[in-house]
Amino acid sequence: IDSTECRVHGSLFTLPTWKQKRADGHQAACKLHVIWNVDGEWIEDFLITGVRRHDSPVSLQLKVLPGKTYVFDRAYNDIQFWLKIVDAGSHFVTRLKGMSISKLREGKKAELKSKDKVGVLYDGVYEPCLGALKDLPPELRLEIKFRYIVYRDPETKKVFYFVTSDFKVKAQSIADTYKKRWAVELLFRWLKGHLDI
Repeated sequence: IDSTECRVHGSLFTLPTWKQKRADGHQAACKLHVIWNVDGEWIEDFLITGVRRHDSPVSLQLKVLPGKTYVFDRAYNDIQFWLKIVDAGSHFVTRLKGMSISKLREGKKAELKSKDKVGVLYDGVYEPCLGALKDLPPELRLEIKFRYIVYRDPETKKVFYFVTSDFKVKAQSIADTYKKRWAVELLFRWLKGHLDI
């Protein structure tokens, strides 16, 4: 799942959500949000919004199917969206926005201890902070737990902090699944290059 910006022509720049983020004349832009099926190479769902719409609230309007694994970057991180995917009978893989939450300290310690190690550095449990769960019923808040994986890429040595709803597959498989997210960037490049969008 991802989105890309596309410029549009005409009078749409007069609408607040369609104005470009950077003021460079009277131009407007839209945002294309897609669910790209990597294996089948087709778009399963899409939405077009004004460019100033944040990805996270738009994600709740996307159609989620059972038996899938949805991969997305930090822009779509929202507990409500995560739960929508789980309730549909699917899994998700994403990255965390930051490392300041106290419940993630064990993963941070693992990263610091393993400066030369690559691959999976930590595989544990992620419990969202209460602020992220404020809109949920109190009895549900304590039950919400996800899997938290710290991974250092062998090639780039970059450290990734993954969260997933899948507790069964190997941690390395989660990291490999996240790499497939790049396919949607190739889709956007193709759409803009061949269709002149």
